[in-house]
Amino acid sequence: MPYLRPRAWELVRPNKGAAGIDQQPLVDIEAQGVPACRAEIAPSLRDQTYRPQPVRRVAIPKPGDPTRTRPLGIPTVRDRVVPAAAQWLLEPICEADCEGTSFGFRPEKGALAAWEAVYQTSRQGFRWVVDADIEPCFDRLDHQQLMAALRRRISDGELLRLIYRWLKAGYLLDGVYHDTDPGSPQGGVLSPLARAREGTREPWARVGLTLPPEKTRGVHDREEGVDCLGFPHRRVRLTGSQRESRGVLRWPRQKACRQFRAPVREWVGPPSRRRREPGECQRRRGRYRPGWKHSFRHGESARTESETGPVRGRASSTEPGP
Repeated sequence: MPYLRPRAWELVRPNKGAAGIDQQPLVDIEAQGVPACRAEIAPSLRDQTYRPQPVRRVAIPKPGDPTRTRPLGIPTVRDRVVPAAAQWLLEPICEADCEGTSFGFRPEKGALAAWEAVYQTSRQGFRWVVDADIEPCFDRLDHQQLMAALRRRISDGELLRLIYRWLKAGYLLDGVYHDTDPGSPQGGVLSPLARAREGTREPWARVGLTLPPEKTRGVHDREEGVDCLGFPHRRVRLTGSQRESRGVLRWPRQKACRQFRAPVREWVGPPSRRRREPGECQRRRGRYRPGWKHSFRHGESARTESETGPVRGRASSTEPGP
């Protein structure tokens, strides 16, 4: 079975990632030699004795809310290479089943394509949006239902057994082993394939996914708008005109704007005081701005960025502070 093609390593290496329960990082594998790693795993795959190790589970802060965390599973490097090869084989099958309106974890798809789809749909006159959030699929994923859905599309019994072993590998938390039944460790290479089942024609209920009523609502794009992948989307009245925008517009969230301005103000200081080293402030700001602009350049972020104009003026002043 061609599970250990060099292509698998190409999928794993760019992601880097921390070490699993064996405490062996990716750099150690590279130092020993990638061919040696593949040669070590290949016999166990051929004689069907390969067994994945449990993942190392850690808690990481949720984006934008450091007080809340989400679990992340970190497989060993070897247990990333084999699933990466399987993902390479399974991806075309999943792609054939995906709806055109699904953008997550798909090749040549992503946030930009999803934003464009929202915009184009709003331009066609659609005004109401169903704003919903699927119950955490990694925590509630039913293994039997998922495997039944995969068996309808995959006939390779050994590949199905490998997927089932990854689902049942479990995880270590503070040195204690836990089963993953139901559920699947978030962070493994096959996690995107499990999540991609949400975007297929497979009924959600059949694979154990539900929409919680408290997180499901209908919103109007002019009155409330909707958040989509970090950007509020809303139809607005154009500046200096009584006409509405033809489609929804998007801009950075207020929290993202505050996070952008906070470090700049810290470097520059309050308006009543000017820094002694304005050149250093300008250099730090010059290094900081490109990253933020790269993340938010797709939205209406020019006004937000221009609001740092007074700050930029104070940073360029050469008058020493008291």
